[in-house]
Amino acid sequence: MPTFVAPGDAFEVSIGVHNNVDNSGAKAEIKLQLITSKHTEVIGTNIQTLEIAEKREGVAKFKIRANNVLGSGNFTFIASMVGKQSKSSIDLSIRPPIPYMTIVKGGYLKKRGKAEISVERKLYPHFRVLDTAASKVPIGLAHGLDVYLRNFPYSCTEQLVSQTVPAIVLRKHPEFGYDSKKSDAHFNRAVKILQSRQNAEGAFGFWAANSHVSSFQTVYTLHFLLEAQDAGYPVPQTLLSRGRLYLRTLASEKVESLSQARIAAYAIYVLTRYQEVTTQYADTLCNWLTKNDKTGWEKDVTGIYLAAVYQMHRLNRKAENLISHSRLGDPQKADYNSFYDGLLRDAVYLYIASRYFPERIGKIRGDELINIATPVLEGRFNTTSAAFV
Repeated sequence: MPTFVAPGDAFEVSIGVHNNVDNSGAKAEIKLQLITSKHTEVIGTNIQTLEIAEKREGVAKFKIRANNVLGSGNFTFIASMVGKQSKSSIDLSIRPPIPYMTIVKGGYLKKRGKAEISVERKLYPHFRVLDTAASKVPIGLAHGLDVYLRNFPYSCTEQLVSQTVPAIVLRKHPEFGYDSKKSDAHFNRAVKILQSRQNAEGAFGFWAANSHVSSFQTVYTLHFLLEAQDAGYPVPQTLLSRGRLYLRTLASEKVESLSQARIAAYAIYVLTRYQEVTTQYADTLCNWLTKNDKTGWEKDVTGIYLAAVYQMHRLNRKAENLISHSRLGDPQKADYNSFYDGLLRDAVYLYIASRYFPERIGKIRGDELINIATPVLEGRFNTTSAAFV
């Protein structure tokens, strides 16, 4: 019996039949019947007659075809002879030939008009979920991204954190299906796993507490824990104290590229959120970027994080000088090895601006917000950018 099959698959199942009936003789005839649920059908006859001597064993085979019905298909084998009967059942999973997928699609209207959203995928009616949401603001996208994160099938450290972010951020929004009990359970599960993945240096491994780490992933995790703590969740202080040691290492390391500078700026930002004085780190990084990078780092997320650092230190002139370079939709060169693209950068810009430069939020035009919506509507997002959006 295979572990699972897809609709339309043809396969063979076999079953062993033992004749333990005393005095049944050397040529005992046993009738074997196979009854299947609606998920499958027998090709040919579903009844066989086996000649099995007393205390001997025989084997029967049936050809089966999977129907277009998903779920747990049942096979019941009934063996009988005069005055005797035995029954045995087993289940088989009928599933599509591709993994379960969540697709977010959408559109937008300018003033009056209409938008048609088509679903090109052919979906089985069993277990499919079709949700729609409409909103005057881009928060409507959060519904689809939340479902995408909830159903994401993998949980490396970055994915685990991204999956837990909605439970923290949307805790007070029951329309998203969260409440305190569910959010607490989701968060506590994530923390237990993170505790098992933090190594001696304070970094978080992809799947275990070893040297296979990502600097971005570690900073991202510590940022998440800080947000959770600010929201009132009980964050183990050992996670934070060990993590801060690693953040200091990242903040002080010599950088040799914009991608490294991006991680350093993020680490400096999170360290500053932990009430550490980080102006020396920020100044050193800014000086290196000014001398060595001519690609417009001020418009990169690097400049956005550093602007927030200076703002937290009340160095308003430096902060304003940096943040003034950035607008929603500024072209970005994607660097997926470093978890970076234009959508993530724009989401971070909105996050930083709303927190430290609120006057800039009021100046954002509706057509600029499309820069956030368009990549999502086109499917150009991942777990990290989905969580930030």
